[in-house]
Amino acid sequence: MAGQVRKIDYSPLSQPVTEADVAAYRQYQYASPAGVQANNSKKANNVLYVVLGFFALVIVVFSLLGLFLDGNPGGILWIIVAGVMAWGIYMFTVADTKRLAKLYKFAVKNNIVLKLGVLNHELDGIIFHLGRDKKISEAYRFDNGSEIGNYQYTTGSGKNQTTTEWGYVRVPLARSLPNMVLDAKSNNLMGSISNLPVSLGKNTKLKLEGDFNNYFDLYVPSEYERDALYIFTPDVMQALVDSGASYDMEVIDNSLMIYRRLRFDLTSAVELAQTFSIVNLLADEVRDQSNYYADERVASRADNRVSEPGKRLKSGVGKTAGIIAAVLFIIIFSFQVFPVISTVIEIFWGRN
Repeated sequence: MAGQVRKIDYSPLSQPVTEADVAAYRQYQYASPAGVQANNSKKANNVLYVVLGFFALVIVVFSLLGLFLDGNPGGILWIIVAGVMAWGIYMFTVADTKRLAKLYKFAVKNNIVLKLGVLNHELDGIIFHLGRDKKISEAYRFDNGSEIGNYQYTTGSGKNQTTTEWGYVRVPLARSLPNMVLDAKSNNLMGSISNLPVSLGKNTKLKLEGDFNNYFDLYVPSEYERDALYIFTPDVMQALVDSGASYDMEVIDNSLMIYRRLRFDLTSAVELAQTFSIVNLLADEVRDQSNYYADERVASRADNRVSEPGKRLKSGVGKTAGIIAAVLFIIIFSFQVFPVISTVIEIFWGRN
């Protein structure tokens, strides 16, 4: 990650997971504070396994009763189904445990903190305050404060309940900066509808020079346009276009946040190495340009803070959510109104 002097050893990600690795992970899982979080994060899955296992047991019991009491050989088929179900549950549990053990082995080898199922976190940004059941499902946190991981939250209820997942990277910056968002156009719906979960239209959309605006929409707080121009110099813009055009990004407080709507595969050495290379380049450019930034609205540069109007962008309902809501309203309205109109026309037509 940016600022890392030592090299990262990716070898644990390519090595087979041994029983000793699993045992070490289980000890971490149940003994350490982070392990308590990991344990809590797996409770829902454990409940699911117990319920499915119970149903498998019920199938076996009733099938055996049918076989011995009624002589119904069809029960053998259900026993086979239950056996396959139990085997599938077991194999899924083993595979999940081995994957987490691999994450832990990699973290230990590189002196990285492994975060699992963290409900109360310190991260801030546009994706971290939405929905419920918000948690960092898994992440690596480096000793310089950099972090890469996956985050999720739940919205809606019942049949309309949806769990949204994001991959994210956090890179610490030396100075506190105004809240600014770079909405990448490459991942927009139909090329124009932002995939971001909130609408930022109430803020200033700043147009920059060159072809930068073909790749990003830059949102900044009102009256902070000149501050944004101080940060987003031609060199920074070129680096963003060359290496970051597929990511949405946010500068918030003293952090550069990088988002994508796909989970990071934290067991993949190739994906991690590629991501670190891109993030290092982007972070170095932003950090170098912002090292001497100071909000002129604050009395002293030594305060290293931004005044309240520049600390947070104004947000609203996302465009995508608004469009979906409008379409649903039109459909429902049509079903309710069209029959009435049709009836009136029939009555009127019949009279004539």
